[in-house]
Amino acid sequence: MATQPLAPLDALVDACAPLPFAPLPQLTDEPPARHETQDGRAITWYRADDFLAAGGVPDSYAAMVRREGVSYRPALAMRYMRALFRELTFLLAAGLYLRDCAAELSGDRLWLSVDEDGCLRTPRLAPARAAVLAGGPDDRGVDVERPEVTVLADRAELHGWASERLIACAGPLIDELHRHTRVGRRVLWGYVFDCLHFYMLNPARWLGADMTSAWRRAEEFAEVLGASGAPTRKKPRMVTFGEADRPGVWAVRGTCCFDYRADPEHGYCVTCPLERDEVREPRLVTAFPSSEYGMARSDG
Repeated sequence: MATQPLAPLDALVDACAPLPFAPLPQLTDEPPARHETQDGRAITWYRADDFLAAGGVPDSYAAMVRREGVSYRPALAMRYMRALFRELTFLLAAGLYLRDCAAELSGDRLWLSVDEDGCLRTPRLAPARAAVLAGGPDDRGVDVERPEVTVLADRAELHGWASERLIACAGPLIDELHRHTRVGRRVLWGYVFDCLHFYMLNPARWLGADMTSAWRRAEEFAEVLGASGAPTRKKPRMVTFGEADRPGVWAVRGTCCFDYRADPEHGYCVTCPLERDEVREPRLVTAFPSSEYGMARSDG
């Protein structure tokens, strides 16, 4: 029995269903109501451009500072980046890697939610639209005739399309965070570059796919993103570890999260660019036993 072709982002949600870590935003046709209740807490929704105009970045950043109870600004800024962009970077990375599709990001389609304590919650894209590579429902399982679907000729065009929209949507928010915290734009964008790599690598590991191929796809997109104007000092790199005849692969961030400065007892993360590889390798072996090289339990 033939199955009904799906919208591209519905097909992506289905592709992410087997993953234990898949932090997707809400994807809907309709914008949210201004006020609602989630998990017993009052939520207020802002369109991203209105959020900026209303001083949403300084206000929600201050709320996060109160909640986190740390004072080191670069660490706080990176935690804020995680709260703001984790779902969006996963949506984009997983879409490109798993489905050759890219959600259309824009300041008038991205909705940000703030709870009664002023903290950011899961964002929403509404109306949710996407671009896909040229091809029909038979080979991609999606309905390319839908009005919300943009069909592009090849991967280079898809990467350029996605990069331009990511920069246009995320750039003003990052610029405002930079102005408010004085943490460098290259550092803040470094979070995005790192996540785009890890959020292709991690699904590949869980699905038992070729991780080096996933990494190359991330590098390919990152090159286009950088050429489109997104700044960063250093991109992440892949490392090998474990048994010589069956090595594991994982990655090292290009940008530190600075948690070791916020909490000295925390130390360097296993993916920290400041950690020495000879110290990192045994930690990776412990984290990912050889029998579970395809079963990483990490969000990068």
